[in-house]
Amino acid sequence: MNSLLKQAAELYRAGRRAEARACLRDVAEAAREDPAPLKEIANLAASQGDWAACREYVERLVVMLPDDAPGLQTLLGNVCYQAGDLDAAGEAHRAALARDATRPEALAGLATIELDHGRPDAAEELLLRALDAAPGNATAMIGLAAVHAARGEPLRAVQLLQPLADGGLLSAGLVRIHAGACRQLGEYEQGIGVVRQFLQPARPPGERADALFALAGLYEAAGRTEEAFTAAAEANRVSRAPFDPEALREQVDRIIRALPRAHARSRAYAPSRAPLVFIAGMPRSGTRRVEQMLAQHPAVLATGAHGRLESMARRLEAETSWPWERAFRACSMASFETMAEGYLAPLGAIDPGIRAITDGVPLNVWYLGLAARVFPAARIVWCRRDPLDVGVSCFMESPGGRGDEFAGDLAHIGHYIRQVDRLMDHWRDALPLPLHEVRYEDLADDPRRELARLLQFLGLPWDEAALRFRDSRRYVTEGPGRWPGRPAPRTDGVGRHRPYEPFLGPLRSVLQGNDEAG
Repeated sequence: MNSLLKQAAELYRAGRRAEARACLRDVAEAAREDPAPLKEIANLAASQGDWAACREYVERLVVMLPDDAPGLQTLLGNVCYQAGDLDAAGEAHRAALARDATRPEALAGLATIELDHGRPDAAEELLLRALDAAPGNATAMIGLAAVHAARGEPLRAVQLLQPLADGGLLSAGLVRIHAGACRQLGEYEQGIGVVRQFLQPARPPGERADALFALAGLYEAAGRTEEAFTAAAEANRVSRAPFDPEALREQVDRIIRALPRAHARSRAYAPSRAPLVFIAGMPRSGTRRVEQMLAQHPAVLATGAHGRLESMARRLEAETSWPWERAFRACSMASFETMAEGYLAPLGAIDPGIRAITDGVPLNVWYLGLAARVFPAARIVWCRRDPLDVGVSCFMESPGGRGDEFAGDLAHIGHYIRQVDRLMDHWRDALPLPLHEVRYEDLADDPRRELARLLQFLGLPWDEAALRFRDSRRYVTEGPGRWPGRPAPRTDGVGRHRPYEPFLGPLRSVLQGNDEAG
């Protein structure tokens, strides 16, 4: 059994995730009803950032060890969060609290989800409850610092975190939030010192990568470009899963073949008239900024980067064993209706004054064909940005979760940009949904003009509050794992690639078409 676990770890390190998972299944099969090996499996999967596999085995432990339910449900909530399933994460944390109403880790987990949904006051209330139950609890303190950082209060965040760091209570979450707050304050050396302190002992690959990305951000803000690029390159080396450009091109080919214009525009739609607005684009293309601005409008319900459209596609694939683009062609009207209800259910009762519900997952682009069937009244906002700036931003920043394997290599980023653009060109022609394009550079140059155009497209009246989104306590985040220490969106990202010109040869080459797989 130990030899199989060791083999799985080696396969993970070699980037052979599917084979590693097969080894884990062999260990689990041999373990049968023994929970100890399942714990080892879950720990190994978590250390490698394989949250889907980790979730599978933690769910088995929850059933196997009912006496340990509160702790295991809390663990399951954290794992589901890392896997990108915020709804399941919330259910698990609430189940833990049903057994132990003052469990600080579960309260902090729920607070993280509230913060992801742009509800800092609710997050703060949960964290204060956790601290009442367990004064000085490090997890709750870190969460409270994240609330302050998200509200644009970096000094208060650092004041909470620095004593923990000085006392040696370091974690990847603390480092991310502390680094982001120090960037906002201009206290680069203070942030760099904490990151270096964290990196001194050996760390699991995911934690080491998070710290290195934080270090890269601090170096970049301090104008130390070469050190920033080196730190990001090492972070990508230890954290990214393998990426196959040719497989991506074939995936786009399949979607285009499966959903030609005539089929995509057929009228067998679900009856849902929910006013969904799908904000799509490459990661770091301005999707968050657009949703943050819209979130300030009183007639907009901004739901953030929750990933429900992708989850809908994945469930369809699991039920049929077909790719979603093939499976949904055989769906009945009732099936579409069920999908719409499942998507909207977590939103609860929607205020009748809401005229637009935004879904800000950048890579919604992959599932817009499905969105058009389930939500025929939806609109699409397509965010675009200089591809060199997108490439550098993807390479230099911590992964956003699912589907970011491409971001660890500049040439792979170029391939990904080209395929996303090719798919979006197809959707423009094939789908009946209205589409509006927002260019990052235009929004930075004249936000009032671009916001007016966007609101007109959505049929919403002008509201000055949308221009003051940085000063508002109403905001959205980028999804699981992205809230800690992220500075508010700024317009100075235009031309971000320029200091990195000496390193951009592979990205430029692919974008110019000097490749075979793109």
